[in-house]
Amino acid sequence: MSRVDKLKASLVTKALRVAITEDVVPARALRALYPMLYETLPLKEEEKEGYLYALGYQMGRKMEEEFEHIVWKMSKPPLTFKDFMYFFVKGATAVSADKIELEEVREDTAVVVNRTCAYCWGLEGKYSKPVCFYYSGAIAGATEAALGGTAVVEEVDCKAKGNEVCRFKVRYKP
Repeated sequence: MSRVDKLKASLVTKALRVAITEDVVPARALRALYPMLYETLPLKEEEKEGYLYALGYQMGRKMEEEFEHIVWKMSKPPLTFKDFMYFFVKGATAVSADKIELEEVREDTAVVVNRTCAYCWGLEGKYSKPVCFYYSGAIAGATEAALGGTAVVEEVDCKAKGNEVCRFKVRYKP
């Protein structure tokens, strides 16, 4: 990576960090930047993954805090993991261009499928492992903000890896 590319990536990274903490970047703009950010972020692979996951986690928590009152009005307390996952998928589909579905949901696990993932658009088939760490973090952050407990999200299929869809397995522990 050239020095100019490293500088650009550094500036984008700093801008995103400020934007997320100051609530000035809409999720759509971030999705548009994600493929470029993933490919140019001047970090080691595992650092990049953790950093992008943490950004998504922060955004997921913020989004859930913003929409929490809507979810609570639409559900009968107490909100269960299954209820939340239905609301999450419906809300995520409503605010994005992505086609998101709930493939499977149980008391403490769910499988979320993104058929038109904007996070790996342009990266299809370029990688040997999943790259949608931001989205994994967003699911975990929103789940934990809504329900407390711990959510572990693993992307098991990814369009950037050559799969047909991006598929996320969510495990929740109250």
